[in-house]
Amino acid sequence: MCWQLSNTDNPRIHSTFLEAAPSGWWYAAPRLRGGLSLFFATDLKQSIVRDVKTTHYIAQKLNETTHLKHWIKDLNLSQFSAPIIRHHSVQYQQQTVHVSSQTSEHAFLLAGDAAICLDPLSSHGSTNAIWSGLQVAECVDHLHQQWSSNRCNAYRKAIERSMIHHLNDRQQIYEQETRFRDHPFWTARRERCHLHGLCNKQSDHPSQSF
Repeated sequence: MCWQLSNTDNPRIHSTFLEAAPSGWWYAAPRLRGGLSLFFATDLKQSIVRDVKTTHYIAQKLNETTHLKHWIKDLNLSQFSAPIIRHHSVQYQQQTVHVSSQTSEHAFLLAGDAAICLDPLSSHGSTNAIWSGLQVAECVDHLHQQWSSNRCNAYRKAIERSMIHHLNDRQQIYEQETRFRDHPFWTARRERCHLHGLCNKQSDHPSQSF
């Protein structure tokens, strides 16, 4: 979920902010025209989506924070936009590469979030998107020179290794937060998440959502 925070003065802010809370984690970043963009990662139940759009919800959740609520108050940011709500989950799309010059089959290559969708707390999503896009471009160039699936298979394996590395890092990062060990949001993300459980589907398992 994301809100835009401002006031009549729209002060220039020159820092970002990250804080864990019992039901999720917050990230705040300055807007170019002043004010803040405020992001909250949590497990959102469909039954409370309507409540999320009220000022009562964000006030309640901000009151769970230790530092963020005071920072926003000190900045005098009292105007909140309606929230933008997005549902995401950690996903891995297994790529099957079948290339043949004798048939009409084509190599189908995925990049960015289409290939792997990562947890924003424990990833470099933009970096991965750029890297995977460059790798796909190299595969296409290679296919023009030599009609072989070797380069495409190498890319598929690289994506798989990247996802396994991300899942390991993700678990370690969430394990570092010990204050909320018994809260469902953090408990689910400390569980071991296996690659095969993410393949070719969007899972609703809480350990894979963010």
